Amino acid sequence: MLMEFALEEVNALIPQIRQLLLDGKTELAKLSANLKKANSILIEVELELRHQRLRSADVAIPFDDDPRWQAAAAEISACKTAFRERTQYWLDAIAETGAVLRDFTNGLVDFPGRLDDAAIFWCWHLGEAEIAHWHNRYEGFAHRKPLKLGPLH
Repeated sequence: MLMEFALEEVNALIPQIRQLLLDGKTELAKLSANLKKANSILIEVELELRHQRLRSADVAIPFDDDPRWQAAAAEISACKTAFRERTQYWLDAIAETGAVLRDFTNGLVDFPGRLDDAAIFWCWHLGEAEIAHWHNRYEGFAHRKPLKLGPLH
């Protein structure tokens, strides 16, 4: 069962959620750049090995025999593992607050709550100062309603 938040509780939680998203996005951007760099290195090594093997007519020898390829492949594996583990860390950190993360990249977060006895989500987007929208639990971001309107609108 989802924890339900009063509007005041959600607004008090927004600074923590904002910081988690910003810190997570910063770290994951760095890890993504590391992964792209490692991938570029692996591609360069593979191209170099292909050229060498074509010149020597040794095209059937697998790349994984080459220590440069092994090192580049190991680096990609390490980068993927780091990215996956840290992504899970940030997802868990946000989930532990009771928030429902909808889109990490764009910073879209829902908070279960009640409005006039209706089960709703308080809807927040990174860049907003506080909760200004809500939507029914069976709806999403496209159906956000301004907070000043009640659930019947």
